[in-house]
Amino acid sequence: MKKFSAVIIAGSLVFSMGTGVMAKGPAKEPAANSNPIIQEDGRNTNGIGTAQITFAPISGYYGTSQVVSGEVVIDGARDDLANLYITVGGQSVDKMWAIPGKSKTYGFIATVALTSHDLTSVEVIAETKFHNGQKAGKVHSNNSSIVEVEVLPVVTKYAVNNQNFVWDEETGTYSLTFTVEKMLSNGEIEEEDVTLDELNPGEIVNYTSDELQDENYFGETVNILTIEVPAAPVVVFEWTGDYVFVGDSQPYHAWVKIKGSNGTTEWVKHAAFNPYNPNDNQLIKTKVYSEYGNIMIPVEWDESKVLTVEQFNKIK
Repeated sequence: MKKFSAVIIAGSLVFSMGTGVMAKGPAKEPAANSNPIIQEDGRNTNGIGTAQITFAPISGYYGTSQVVSGEVVIDGARDDLANLYITVGGQSVDKMWAIPGKSKTYGFIATVALTSHDLTSVEVIAETKFHNGQKAGKVHSNNSSIVEVEVLPVVTKYAVNNQNFVWDEETGTYSLTFTVEKMLSNGEIEEEDVTLDELNPGEIVNYTSDELQDENYFGETVNILTIEVPAAPVVVFEWTGDYVFVGDSQPYHAWVKIKGSNGTTEWVKHAAFNPYNPNDNQLIKTKVYSEYGNIMIPVEWDESKVLTVEQFNKIK
């Protein structure tokens, strides 16, 4: 009695994360149910193709399970003497049943746990055995085939390195750059550079895994950074010692050049001088500029430093 004919496997993914796995949601599911691979030995008995296994590669994220379903056709129905047995990756199938309307055809469901990146293939074995465990039949009592398995990595841990705030004087905001280090379940490490702009002083910034550019990981959202933006920097100004007198007629105004601790320089109007009052102009003029801090600036009259408004605008 000829027993074994064909196995057809059609996979579907079931997603459930294992303990200790942290990862973000994928943009799309991993590849599955691609064009099937058919292996056969060319035998045919009683019009039923035998010793043939058809399957699709299995792929899924580390820590999940792949549900595999299919059909087995045997040359000779199960009877009181023998039964059909199917194993996937060494494990007996979870469920097997006769398919109504299909002679000598039986369906099955098996589950493959993707708990190791060393798992690259599983063997599917179909065989008929007598109740005493011996093989039933000499020709088509059993057959096997190899199903390729791809275990996709997930993030198991995040780390944030190289945090750096940069102040933007024009916008009055900070930008923050940092590197996200992702430790994967297969032992690899990936890095992604991140820049956040227009952060207000004192603001609390939260950054999650969903905001990463990479979309290849499955799992729940993880908060990977909480940080407070620094206060606005205090710029201290001091006098450079440069000054000029500006005007097209008297009185002339003194302009002084100051520089800030942030590297900026500015010309600031200081005081009015009248060259027709030489005694007054010998006196040291001082002024406090609250806008730039308490700067005490002494300036004395110097005719060689007189510029017209047009001349001054060219250097200002």
